Amino acid sequence: MLPACCDRFRRYLRPQIEQYLRTDVGQPYRDIAAPTPAGDTLSLRQAVEDPANKCVLVDFWASWCGPCISGMNRIKQLYETYRAAGLEVIGVSLDSRREAWLRAIEKEGLPWSNISNLDGWQTGFDSYGIQSLPSFVLIRCSDGQIVARKPWGRASHIPVGEIEKLLGQ
Repeated sequence: MLPACCDRFRRYLRPQIEQYLRTDVGQPYRDIAAPTPAGDTLSLRQAVEDPANKCVLVDFWASWCGPCISGMNRIKQLYETYRAAGLEVIGVSLDSRREAWLRAIEKEGLPWSNISNLDGWQTGFDSYGIQSLPSFVLIRCSDGQIVARKPWGRASHIPVGEIEKLLGQ
């Protein structure tokens, strides 16, 4: 029999591990939807099912996250290079302050769609088991399968090789 502290620890970790495994490489993506800066609701499904897209890079970020902001230029380079070939990027912000979120989008000149529930870590995006920022998930649009994921990292950790493979580059 486990001590009480181990049982509490296991009960805490089990749902997080199961959640992470449901969105690990090889699993189908899970749809998320949230408001855009304009107030419209955008879902990940819309990007995945768009026939113009071959893959979708989901970038989990926040305006207050230094590594997220410092990596935006790298993501912009990838987007500009591969957008015409079928790469889509969806920025999913874990911000809680609308003004900070909008200011970061404008300041960084983010050309892709961005969504946020503006409730920080209490967000509905927890279906991806995000525990740190930035985090990335790469989805193959032809079958909706997650083909790469980085639970944390810098823009240099984006799976460029996998993106190029999916785009036939």
